[in-house]
Amino acid sequence: MNVDVRESRKCQESPEQTQGFASRFSRYRPLLYSLARRVLGDMQGVENALENCWRRASRNPPDFYYEGAFRSWLARVLIDEALSIVRENRESNMILK
Repeated sequence: MNVDVRESRKCQESPEQTQGFASRFSRYRPLLYSLARRVLGDMQGVENALENCWRRASRNPPDFYYEGAFRSWLARVLIDEALSIVRENRESNMILK
């Protein structure tokens, strides 16, 4: 497939693609949840990390042709969001001391 064709597909978002992304995201939600639990431990932070992951990933989802690459990308986005929450918690704890 030509690179230009792939790029033009990325730029055109239809409601079907948005629903497709939501479906794919929900398929990996249990994995993302368990990753967030491992990084954060508490329930409040886990839900925040999942919500932030959804927002960031749904803004501009890449067009992966291999499902494993999509799963890995989502996991990386979630871990980045969870680590961001950990950093924020550390900073606020340091300010309180």
